[in-house]
Amino acid sequence: MSVGDIYGSSAYEGVGLGKNMIASSFGRLKDASPGEISENINASDISRSLITLIAANNLIFSRLVAKMENIKRVVWIGSHIDLPEYMQMSEQGFARLTNQEAELIFPTYTSFLGSLGLLLSQSNF
Repeated sequence: MSVGDIYGSSAYEGVGLGKNMIASSFGRLKDASPGEISENINASDISRSLITLIAANNLIFSRLVAKMENIKRVVWIGSHIDLPEYMQMSEQGFARLTNQEAELIFPTYTSFLGSLGLLLSQSNF
């Protein structure tokens, strides 16, 4: 649910909350009965909310660590980031959270980084 879904079109712009900002993931599910869930909510809605929830939590955690350690470039790897929409949302959210002071990076060949790290950790290759 967005801020606009909850508060309408005015959406508290005065305090920096735009109407398209995320206010809650799964917010309406807590009041829904099992029948309502199966009739009105499809699996893609739940998947999108879950991905958004994970992205928001990862962004907040990454921002805290970057700020505490004075890190200017944060690298995210993993198969969960192979969605262009997710990557764009994460980059924009991170830039906003850090006031453009840090950068979120998605390496092109993330699936090979674990193997590369293992190779480099071996002293006699």
